[in-house]
Amino acid sequence: MSIKAALFDHDGTLTVPPDGLWLHANNIKLKQYGGRMVEMDEFAKDLRFGTDLEPMLRHLGISPDLAMQIEYERNAYYNLLLEDHAEPLPGSHELLREVRSSGRSTGIITHARHTNLQAQRGRTGFDGLIDVVIAKDDMETDTGEKHYKPDPYSIQLAANQLGVSVEECCVIGDLFSDVEMARRAGIPGILVVGPHT
Repeated sequence: MSIKAALFDHDGTLTVPPDGLWLHANNIKLKQYGGRMVEMDEFAKDLRFGTDLEPMLRHLGISPDLAMQIEYERNAYYNLLLEDHAEPLPGSHELLREVRSSGRSTGIITHARHTNLQAQRGRTGFDGLIDVVIAKDDMETDTGEKHYKPDPYSIQLAANQLGVSVEECCVIGDLFSDVEMARRAGIPGILVVGPHT
């Protein structure tokens, strides 16, 4: 079966990873709620970077009951930072244009929320180059289930919206979870070497 859709990760694959901005926003809010400043390697190693906020709050001695409020405030501040600092990786526009000119659809599957992507929209310049976006919000069901990468749920969502089968998609990303997600779906996965690889 031929590839009809290329599904890209966002941060680190199409855009410069905003780790410093995310860490800054997170630390500002943690400090406001009685926590301490945390380095990125501690998030990555000890605090399950990219998943739920509750384990991190417990680790820092902050009530997990505050998770929703802290996450809301952190994301609002993070979005303000993204509006001024987000930038596409060199060659990302050309790559997306090339994929589209070959008759294939393009999509984004990301752990960023739609509000985060919206905040970057003016600076990334991807309007008209992406056919579908599956964000973290889309990976969370109404029943409370969370289908984050490497769960292939988001590939099915993207394929459905693009009108193609999962088997006609490929995944391109800078994290092993991107490639693992593709493997679990039984489709090609391409690993882009970057700072998180």
